[in-house]
Amino acid sequence: MKRMSVLIASALVLSILLMRAPVTCVGPVAESLRETLSVSYATYGVVSALPVLMFGLAGFAAPLLFSKLSTRISLGCVLSLLSVGLALRLIESLTSLLVGTLFIGAGIAVLNTVIPVVLRHYFPGNVSKALGIYTAATGCSSFVGALVAVPLLNATGTYAAALGIWVVFAVPAAMAWFCADRTRLPDLRASKKSSFSFHAFPDWLSKVPVVFTMSLQSLVVYALIAWLPTLLMSRGTDPEAAGCALSVLLIGAGLASLLIAPMIRLFGTEGRLSFVLTVLSIVPLLFLFLPGFWPFLACALLSVPHGARFSLALILISKSSVSLSQMLALSSISQGFGYILGALGPLLCASLYRGDGNWTGVLIFLSASCVLWGIAAIVGFAKAGKQ
Repeated sequence: MKRMSVLIASALVLSILLMRAPVTCVGPVAESLRETLSVSYATYGVVSALPVLMFGLAGFAAPLLFSKLSTRISLGCVLSLLSVGLALRLIESLTSLLVGTLFIGAGIAVLNTVIPVVLRHYFPGNVSKALGIYTAATGCSSFVGALVAVPLLNATGTYAAALGIWVVFAVPAAMAWFCADRTRLPDLRASKKSSFSFHAFPDWLSKVPVVFTMSLQSLVVYALIAWLPTLLMSRGTDPEAAGCALSVLLIGAGLASLLIAPMIRLFGTEGRLSFVLTVLSIVPLLFLFLPGFWPFLACALLSVPHGARFSLALILISKSSVSLSQMLALSSISQGFGYILGALGPLLCASLYRGDGNWTGVLIFLSASCVLWGIAAIVGFAKAGKQ
């Protein structure tokens, strides 16, 4: 295991905190945002899909960026871009919201691709556990973002505070990366040739299930993040309770991801675990349509497959790569294409739900996506085990 300095550890913690909170804070204040800016549900669907779309588009640029600049400078620039995007969100305007969201999505896209590679550098002998903890940390970021959004809205009277407050963490993170000791960070410049192409892998067709494993989990996750509060509020739940329900889903996912290594041991293989998670993903969706405490139970049950799916997708990327540079390339490809497809989740939900209270189409769409994820994961791990 490589030694990690306190400054690099601090930069990692701050960066991971910023990898989901700026996205999950939007859903709980969606109605306030729509009313303040006078935008339709369709426009809100675009706003909620933009970060995930940028996760895909900007994710392709990560290997190119890290082939030109050192890891230290690259990560410092990424966090600086994230800081600018968060600052723009403090302005109550549709233009600043869209531009800020584009910058935020681009910054997080690079972090999505690179942070798992950095973790594999420091924990080469315990990748599953390290990625499980990483997933839990991003889940915690998701939870905090959703939890504090409505209280910040109520305290300040503006949705902008809930969306832009995270700049106070982004600026120190950027400074920490710029000041880090480059000799203690992995050199990823060897990945230049594999920046954008499947041809970096002789058996590139075998990597297609990796892409779909990442993309389908992203599709389901970001559809739920964007629309779960609206679904619950349409059925009579007050905004703060709806935000808490989303937080239950997100924090539970973080806790579940911590247990990914024991779960793999329990079921024997990642493929068997993928099958179990697929079954556990579908039934709780039905509970969202029942009254009383059932939606909260549904969120608690959904949190287990939600957290484990992302961890398994990252583990599959690592198991399908033989080096750090190849992992960066495959991470870029799978998360690039994956998040582009994942961005369709909120948009398709927007087309299936037109504000009439009928969520049946959304339920069928999410259930089918969970089944397809299970198939892709099982095939992907079977192929990774043969290489």
